[in-house]
Amino acid sequence: MKLNKLFKITILAAASVLATACVHYQPTTALDSPGYEPLEVSSTSLAGKSLPAHKIEPGQALDLTTLELLAVSHNPHLVERRTQMHVQELELVTAGMLPEPVFSGGRDHPISGPDHFTAWNNSLGFDLTSLLIHRKLKQFSQLQSESIHLNLLWQEWLILGQVRSTCFQLSFDEKLITLLNEETLFNTTLLDRQKRAVEQGLLIRPVLLETEHHVLAIKSMLHDAQEEKARDFGRLHDLLGINPDITLKLAPLPLLKMPLNPQELIDRRPDLLALRRAAQAGDIGLRMAIVEQFPDLSLGLNDSRDTADNHTLGLSVQLPLSFLGQTQARARLAEARRMDAETTYRLRLAQGQRDLRWLKEQIRLQQTRVKQANSTWLIICAPMAHWQSLLNQGVVTLEMVESQNRSCLERHLDLVREQHKLDLLQLDVMTLSGYVPEWERIQHV
Repeated sequence: MKLNKLFKITILAAASVLATACVHYQPTTALDSPGYEPLEVSSTSLAGKSLPAHKIEPGQALDLTTLELLAVSHNPHLVERRTQMHVQELELVTAGMLPEPVFSGGRDHPISGPDHFTAWNNSLGFDLTSLLIHRKLKQFSQLQSESIHLNLLWQEWLILGQVRSTCFQLSFDEKLITLLNEETLFNTTLLDRQKRAVEQGLLIRPVLLETEHHVLAIKSMLHDAQEEKARDFGRLHDLLGINPDITLKLAPLPLLKMPLNPQELIDRRPDLLALRRAAQAGDIGLRMAIVEQFPDLSLGLNDSRDTADNHTLGLSVQLPLSFLGQTQARARLAEARRMDAETTYRLRLAQGQRDLRWLKEQIRLQQTRVKQANSTWLIICAPMAHWQSLLNQGVVTLEMVESQNRSCLERHLDLVREQHKLDLLQLDVMTLSGYVPEWERIQHV
């Protein structure tokens, strides 16, 4: 009876501690944003996944998907982050384990007095507070693990965005060099013709000097474009984590297509999902810290015998009175971490939305510039066949036709530049909104 009464008292004490913790904590759901619920990501679905099989033939042109896969698997920064992630995951291994019991024992042999039996005492204790927060600790660790994986996914996504932008920059470099070579050839031929005309007295020398200056300017632009292409290839090698001596041949790039509503797609961004997991983990961490600030309740089972050979069996309770210790500081720290995660999430979400609105406006303006450049190019270049006919008829001079050809090449160059600016803006929207391009979805559906 005494044993049962002692056991009931112990259970009532543990229940009162738990009830007091529940009374003093009111959970708040500061992140009630709808639209995240369908995007739940479990740690089991994130951990241990490998890249999809993708055949790479050495020497063949590499498409954008192949380059992206190479970057994810070989980029030095991502390799380092995956190593760090592995270390962080190992630190969370103990979260799913039950708290370990503590065994203690002692032996006393009498050396004087009438009693001659050896006294002994055995005790098996268990920390009830650790058991109470075990389920929350497991949830906390799972959210932390998901946050780690999502942050890695966001780093991979940023690297992929850099790979896309670099590939489109290289494509622009190729177009620019081709157009500048055409313009160099045209103006060099024109310069030779003007030199002969000056020698024959048919052309004044200032016109020749103007053409020479124009040829030098185009050659300087061509040299800069070739250097920029070399730098872009070096940047691509660094992103892919491959030897700079390896020659890369790029396949034609896919057409860019803007997402219908990038404002909604921002909910998919891994970094925002990671911050949301961190905020949820912070809420659970605060719950655990509040429970831990109450006395650390431990329950023990004792089996003992004294020197008079009296055998006893009972329960023991350890209740350290540390109300003003470090536990309250840990609770305040947990509250601060939760508020920091929530604030960071809200600020980054708001900043991402502002950036998207600004980019959409810039894209709208750039699309207008592309249309204007295209119209100007068509207006100047479309009647070139008619100009050639007029030249054959003697209506216009050769200098007039050559001037029109030069204007046509320059307007084509302007159109290519404006289109490239539009491509880069669209790529920024894809990266910022977490939008998966069509060509990737087709490859890995």
